[in-house]
Amino acid sequence: MLRIAIVIFATVLTFCLMNLSGCAGLSHKMDAIRTLIGLGQNEKFKARAIKQETESFHKVKRYIIEGKIKKGITKEAASKKFGQPVVILSENSGQEWIYKPGQAGWLEGEKIYLYFNESGMLEEWECIDLDCTPLAK
Repeated sequence: MLRIAIVIFATVLTFCLMNLSGCAGLSHKMDAIRTLIGLGQNEKFKARAIKQETESFHKVKRYIIEGKIKKGITKEAASKKFGQPVVILSENSGQEWIYKPGQAGWLEGEKIYLYFNESGMLEEWECIDLDCTPLAK
């Protein structure tokens, strides 16, 4: 399961790196990819990354369930509160941050999406395959 997650991570990362600036500087991108693959082979690095992904996911989930997450917080504030997301997707209208537990797959499993507008303010969030209904007060 972990090996599959690493392969998917490397594939997504490769795709993202290759699409950042077209084909220009492809050799530099390949060097970066080789470095990342080398890091991916380091068991301690993988264990730390999985632990950090999971901790960040649970922080976001807890904030949503406790009703503490608020629309309008900045990306910087979200990053400080929850940690870095596993993936950041940039779109014309802003960014989509994805948090997931380290053991969750990309195609299935629990995920939380945070949607930021072009001004960097949180507009919405979505929980996939988990109940994030805020607790009654």
